[in-house]
Amino acid sequence: MTEIKRLNYFTSQFLVENDFEDEQAYHRRMRHLHNRSLHTWGVVEGLEVIKSGDKQVSVNSGLAIDSNGKEIVVIDEQPAEIKTVSLSEFEAGIRIYITIGAQDVEDEQDSYTLGSETKYTRTTERPQLEARSTEPGDDGAVILLAEIQLDTNGNVEDNIDNSVRRLASVNIPPGSTLLGPLTIGEKLTVSGDFEVTGNVNAPLNVTSNVTISENLTVDGNIRTSGMITGSSMPPNLIRNSYMNILDGNKPAGYTTQGNVTLEAAHPFTKGFEGPYVGEKPANAADSVDDATEENPYWFGRSNKGARIKRGGLAGGWVSFNDGRILKITGDNSGESTIVYFPFDGQGNILSKKYVHFKAWLKISSGKQVKFGENAGLSNNFAHPHWGIGITKEQSDNAPDGWYRVDLVIPTSEVTKLGGQSFSMGIEGDEDDGLFEVYLALPYLANLDNDSWLPSVSDMLSRDGLTVHPTSGNVGIGTTNPSTKLEVDGTVKATKFEGDGSGLTGISAGQWSNGSSNRIYYNAGNVGIGTDNPTEKLEVDGTVKATKLEVNETVNINGRILRNGQDFSKAGYASHNDIVTVPWGTTRDWNIFVSPRVMGLEEPRSEGDNALLKIECWAIVNNTTSWKIHARYKYKVSQNSDGRWFDENTRTVRPLVNYILIPR
Repeated sequence: MTEIKRLNYFTSQFLVENDFEDEQAYHRRMRHLHNRSLHTWGVVEGLEVIKSGDKQVSVNSGLAIDSNGKEIVVIDEQPAEIKTVSLSEFEAGIRIYITIGAQDVEDEQDSYTLGSETKYTRTTERPQLEARSTEPGDDGAVILLAEIQLDTNGNVEDNIDNSVRRLASVNIPPGSTLLGPLTIGEKLTVSGDFEVTGNVNAPLNVTSNVTISENLTVDGNIRTSGMITGSSMPPNLIRNSYMNILDGNKPAGYTTQGNVTLEAAHPFTKGFEGPYVGEKPANAADSVDDATEENPYWFGRSNKGARIKRGGLAGGWVSFNDGRILKITGDNSGESTIVYFPFDGQGNILSKKYVHFKAWLKISSGKQVKFGENAGLSNNFAHPHWGIGITKEQSDNAPDGWYRVDLVIPTSEVTKLGGQSFSMGIEGDEDDGLFEVYLALPYLANLDNDSWLPSVSDMLSRDGLTVHPTSGNVGIGTTNPSTKLEVDGTVKATKFEGDGSGLTGISAGQWSNGSSNRIYYNAGNVGIGTDNPTEKLEVDGTVKATKLEVNETVNINGRILRNGQDFSKAGYASHNDIVTVPWGTTRDWNIFVSPRVMGLEEPRSEGDNALLKIECWAIVNNTTSWKIHARYKYKVSQNSDGRWFDENTRTVRPLVNYILIPR
C-alpha cells in the first residue's frame, strides 16, 4: 500500500466488494506490521510436537508468528488431520524436521454458487504442518518446531527434540526505559548496549540465556544462580578430560571411594556418538542404549549424533581417534559413594567460591547423580550439603538419554580444588542400590576474580615437566635444564633417530669410565672410539662380549684372544709340524683340533673313505714355537674299521683347524 487508508462510512453510501476487502486488508496489514515491529518471529506458546503413531507425529495447540508478522494458530477444535503429519514416505534411519507455516485456504463448506461461478463466503487461516528431510532456512518463512530421528524400521523414536525451535520475543526500541519489574521466561536478546545503573537482582528474573552482542555495563552487583557466559573460555581444570591416558582399563587420575568401578569405555557405547560413515553399517545397533564399540548406533549419513555432530572422540571430521568416556558402575553398599576427578586446582581460595561445571551425563540405572561440595561423601542421601543433582528422569528425557550438565556449583573454603571441595556422588536404585552411569567430556572452570590459579606451565612443572621461560630448554625431573632436553632419570625409548645431517656424537656417560668415549654415526657406519668408521661397526679399543655369533666368513688380520693368550690357525696335521706364535711364553698349552673337510671329499680318499678320529698334542719347543704331534685314524675302504696313522706316516694328511689354549 502506498499510503495508509482506512474506510470511512456515511449514510446512503453505496458499498461494493472492494470496500469490504479493503476494510479487512487494512486491519490485517496493521496487525502484521505491529507483529513485525514489536515482536520477533518464532513460537509464542505451545505447539509441542509429540509422537502419535509409529510413523506419524502431531502438534499441540499454540501460537507462532512468522517473519511477515502472520499469526499461525493451532486450536483444539481443529480436525486431527490438520495437526498430524505422516512420516511413512521417508527413508529409515534419517533425521526429519517438522515445520509450521501460515496459509489461506477456501473450504468447500463456505462455497456459494453465483450463476456459473463459485464464490466463497469465508477464507480459512489454516496452519500448514510439514515434514522435510532437509533443515529449513533461518528466515522465518516457516517455523522449525522439532527434529525427529527415525529408527532402522522407519519408526519415530521416542526422544523428539523440541528444543531446536526459536521462541518469539519482544523488540525493545533503542533508548527505551522500562518502569517496573521485568520478568524474562526464556531468552533476552540485546542488539545494542544494555546499561544498568543500579543492582541487577530481583525483580529481574532470568531463567535461561542472556545474549548480548555488544557491551554490558553494570554499575552495581550481579547476582545469579545460573550461568553467565561469554566469548572467552577459561582453561579446563580437569586433567585427562578426553580420558585417553589410561591406567589399565580406566582413565588415569580418576579415583573412587566406596563400591565403585571405573572403566574407560569406547565413545560408541550407549550412543554418545556414532560412526562417521555415509552408509549404515550392517552391524549397527537398533537403539542408542544397545550401542557398543562393536555394534555402534548410526545417526545418519556423516552424522555422529546430537552431541558431536561431525567431529568426535573416535573418528569423524578432523577429530580424535583414541578418546574415551567414563563408565561408572557399583552400588551404595559402602560407607560412601564418590568419584574424584584429577584436578589442576591449587589456588588462593579464601572463602566459599563457585566453579562452572559442564559434562554429558547418561544415567542408565540409578536414581540420581550429584556434583559439588561434599557430593557423595556419605550415603545419607538427604544430607543438606550433597551438591546439585541430576535425576534419571532428566537423563531419560534428554536427547538419546544424554543430559547436558551445565551448572554453577559452590565449593568449600580450601586452597586446593579436589577431594571434599568438589566431587561426584551417585545414588543407586531404591531396591538394590545398583547404578550404571556414563560421563563424557567433563569441564571445570574457575569463576572467581579474587582467587588465583597457577598457570599451565606451573601446573606441568609441578608434575615434573618444565619448559624454562628464558632458555626454552625442556626439563623432565629438573626445573633448570641446561640443554634442549635434560632428563633427571631413566629414558626408555623404542627408537632414536638423528636428523641425517652426517656426523653425530653422543657422550657415552655411564657406558664407559672414559670421559672422551663417544659413539659416532657417519655415512651409515657406526664408530666407537673413532669418528671416521670405515665399516658398519668399527671399534677403537677392546670389545668384551658374552657371546659372538657369525653368519658369514670372518677375516682375522691379527689374533683372537681368550683370557688374553689364545691362538687359532689352520694347517696340515703332520709329523713334526712347527707352529710359531707371535709372542713369547713358557706356559703349557692344550691343543684342540677339528677337521676342515669331512666325509667323501677328504684329500687322497676314495669311495666312502673317511677320517674317523684325530689325536693331536703340542710340546713346547721354545718360548716362541711348539712342535705338533698328531695321529689320526683313517678309514681306507668300505669294509675297513680304519687304522691309525702316526706321525711317521706322511702319505695322508687331512686339513685341520686347531686352537691353542693356555692351561
